[in-house]
Order: sequence, then C-alpha cells, then structure tokens
Amino acid sequence: MFRQDILINGMNGDLIGIYPAGKLEKGEGFRKYLLPIHSGYYFGPLGGLMMTFIGFVVILWLISGFIIYYSNRKRA
Repeated sequence: MFRQDILINGMNGDLIGIYPAGKLEKGEGFRKYLLPIHSGYYFGPLGGLMMTFIGFVVILWLISGFIIYYSNRKRA
C-alpha cells in the first residue's frame, strides 16, 4: 500500500490526476486551490468585488489601528 496525491478540480469536482506521493512539486496542489480563492475566481462573478472589498477593509483596520494607538500613546 502506498500513498497517492489526488488532484480534484474545485469548480466541478472532476478528477485532474492521481500521482505517487512526492512526485508533484512541493506546494503545487495547495497553490492550485489557493490562487482561485484569493483572486476571487472561486466565488464567481462577485468574488473579485468581494475580495477587493475585504482587502480595503483590512487596510482601513490597519490605518485606524495606528491612529488609535498613536492617539492613546500621546495621552499617556
């Protein structure tokens, strides 16, 4: 009995391939799933807009965190 790496298409569930363990480049299987999620392709037409909005929210949290930190630091 040996281990296998199985790649499945996340959009339609089709089998992409079955490979002996270790024959894929390290991280290749993970990268094929990570890119569609972060690019918004995985979530359909509104996915890109949703990821853009989430990116702006994270930037606003960062900026507001610095503002709150420095305003509290000046008072202390």
